[in-house]
Amino acid sequence: MANHHLQRAAVGGFVTGVLEGGALGLLLAPASGRMTRARANQRLRETAESARELKDRVSLRFRETAGAARGLKEKLGRRLQSARRAALGLKTS
Repeated sequence: MANHHLQRAAVGGFVTGVLEGGALGLLLAPASGRMTRARANQRLRETAESARELKDRVSLRFRETAGAARGLKEKLGRRLQSARRAALGLKTS
């Protein structure tokens, strides 16, 4: 009797495995060449667009950072000039 239940469970497991494997095979089966090329081309276009957007964001951030650095450089230059003038004014007095 126990042997019969064990055989039944094994057959049930086998059938379940076959059904699951078949379903996965249908879901994951390779598409036709035309469909695969279309998907690859679409993915390539999406990747290219993402790369362009990233390049634009990086370029903008670079320009902003460079502008801020120039502003800081000019501000530091003015402060140094002011400090030099003050130091020279103190030395000559």
